[in-house]
Amino acid sequence: MGVSVVMPKLGMTMDEGVILKWLVKEGDYVNEGDPLFEVETDKVSQEVESEASGYVLKIIAEEQDTVPVGVEIALLGEKDEEIVKTMSPEVTMKEQPVTAEVEQNNKHEQDVQSIGMDIRTVRSERIAIAPRAKKIATEKGVDLTKITGSGEGGMITVEDIDKFLSKNTESGVKLTGNRAIIAKRLTQSNVERPHVYFTRDIDLTECIEIKSRTTEKVTITDFIVFGIAKALREFPIINARLNEDEIIFNEKINVGLAVQGKTGLIVPKIKHADKMSLVEISKQREHVVTGAKQGTLSLKDLEDGTFTISNLGMYHVDQFTSIINPPESAILSVGQSKKKFVITDNQTIQIRDLAKMTLAVDHRIIDGADAAKFFDAFARVLEEDLKNMN
Repeated sequence: MGVSVVMPKLGMTMDEGVILKWLVKEGDYVNEGDPLFEVETDKVSQEVESEASGYVLKIIAEEQDTVPVGVEIALLGEKDEEIVKTMSPEVTMKEQPVTAEVEQNNKHEQDVQSIGMDIRTVRSERIAIAPRAKKIATEKGVDLTKITGSGEGGMITVEDIDKFLSKNTESGVKLTGNRAIIAKRLTQSNVERPHVYFTRDIDLTECIEIKSRTTEKVTITDFIVFGIAKALREFPIINARLNEDEIIFNEKINVGLAVQGKTGLIVPKIKHADKMSLVEISKQREHVVTGAKQGTLSLKDLEDGTFTISNLGMYHVDQFTSIINPPESAILSVGQSKKKFVITDNQTIQIRDLAKMTLAVDHRIIDGADAAKFFDAFARVLEEDLKNMN
């Protein structure tokens, strides 16, 4: 009996993935544990291994298809075994059926499924396109249904793609892969989570002075992670998440850093940050950020976050707001530090290093007062507590 291969759930927040590359072809024999395909999520790209042994009877989802978790993408079984599974209608194909005959086949498939019967797979007819032309079309986000192929049998050639692009120079590039998944998740977060924002100046003078004196390679981001972790321990509601109608209090404090990775935006995590010293945070931050830029991080480095920090100060950004990274409930946006005149409590004027930071929280579970107290606790760590540690 055939074994169904489905899109696996590789992380708590994963609901779909993009098949980057099949590592096998129909007719190949695979052992349990052999790599089957490469998948890309909003967090990472990685190989997926086979959970069973057998021949690849059918590859249902093709490369660059976006597939929901749990949806069938291939079939394994004995050699020459008859295929009786049906192709899942949930797979989002980039190449759509274009003939009346195919539409009729799809309708017939749905009719048979509606009365609970198994049928042999009625495979959608594919648009004929040369491999190099397909690669260019994918990179440029070209809608192949708008092109009539000039090659043999109506095949779309590179020349056809070039002509189409020259006539449609203002056409946009379609969101695909990791970027499309990120767009979907952040849009969902912005709609589902009522964001409320708090902005204040944070005095980084003490951090900068300690940084200048230490022989360790610490950054301002390390100080911010250190302060956030301490404040999260004091205010667990900021570290919580909402699961349907239940507030889940995370026992671990895993601080994510929004960085520009090899394939786009990525948020590696500094796990158990509240139990780390400043130097330990610095070393772990260097490890995950380097891994993000080189594309060498594992899924474990990217999952189970409880709070995110986005620092654009190094790009000379003064102030900005961020969208909460689901399923978390808060995110901190960090602007650049600037020297400013400050009147102290004893009425003296000093030059201090101030940075504008904005805290966004999910107002469904976090009240304004709790967010403000948390923000104050974070500021106290950086502005006062560090003096006592020195």
